[in-house]
Amino acid sequence: MDKIRIANKEDIPSIRKIWYDVFTTDKIYLSLIFTDLSPLVDAFVYEQNGEILSVAFAIPINAVQHTKEVMQGRYLYGVATKTAARGKGLSKLLVKEIKKHYTHKGEKFIIVRPAEDSLFDFYRKQGFNKPLLRNETTIELNPGTDLPQLLSRKPAPLLPRSFYKMRMETFPDYFAWQPKLLRCILHFIYKEGDIANTYQFNRNKNYMIALPNYACTNPEENIIIEETSLFKYDPNTLPKTLYLHHHSRVLAHMIHTAKELSQQVRQITMYNPVYYYPEDLIKNCLNSQNRLSSILNRHIKNYNTKSKTFALIMLLDKEYKTSLKETFFNFTME
Repeated sequence: MDKIRIANKEDIPSIRKIWYDVFTTDKIYLSLIFTDLSPLVDAFVYEQNGEILSVAFAIPINAVQHTKEVMQGRYLYGVATKTAARGKGLSKLLVKEIKKHYTHKGEKFIIVRPAEDSLFDFYRKQGFNKPLLRNETTIELNPGTDLPQLLSRKPAPLLPRSFYKMRMETFPDYFAWQPKLLRCILHFIYKEGDIANTYQFNRNKNYMIALPNYACTNPEENIIIEETSLFKYDPNTLPKTLYLHHHSRVLAHMIHTAKELSQQVRQITMYNPVYYYPEDLIKNCLNSQNRLSSILNRHIKNYNTKSKTFALIMLLDKEYKTSLKETFFNFTME
């Protein structure tokens, strides 16, 4: 007999085996997923004659508008099917059931971040037809001497509650992970040896999450700034010279952080909401007439920004209105 249902604790070994075969053999990652994350999410399974053949996680997430209106939704994650059961449309059936389940519960949307470009068409056909965009800024570095130390105090580890608060204050339209989920994300980041720190700039607390680009052949040469609040300053609140000096310090410290992860770094890839314009900001900082600008010019060889589709969203409620392209969505555990 075939059925789709929400998993229970007894199903975890079977789900874990599917993940092990499909996604990764990294025992640390699997341990964190099935110890920290799985109790916080709904796991849907396709079962046939008592055997679990396919699985999908539905992680709770809120959409927060600048009006402070909060809408509940889900992030579809870890969709996987046993090799022997592929080609039978089981993933499609799971997505259909998940859509039906959360529509009935009154939730507003489901997001998916396809792991590969080839999967975008698959999810569009399932109803994920609205793109979510983010800016991808690359900074190519010249080999050079170390940048001057600019911080008045050492950075501290980023904690879930402060991460949640800073995210709430930084982005006017965004998808918000709850502190319990942020704790899982940060736990994974620290286990991997990546950086998730808070920084004191101009009496304000900010954060930055950085990691090697594990998708590259040489991850140590390409460091990702996965998320940061360091660019949140409004130019209207500071004189132009101070505004540019602040962001020159931010750029310098990003290079410092990248070099903490790897002395071989040659490129920094920075992700930001599409309403940020880091390419213009870098240009203005490099064109400023000050000592730090001169140092940065010796270090930065080239830079450019591209807007890319990062994820797709399926609306469950036709009344749900939001500026989707400018809504910031990130999932920093991947």
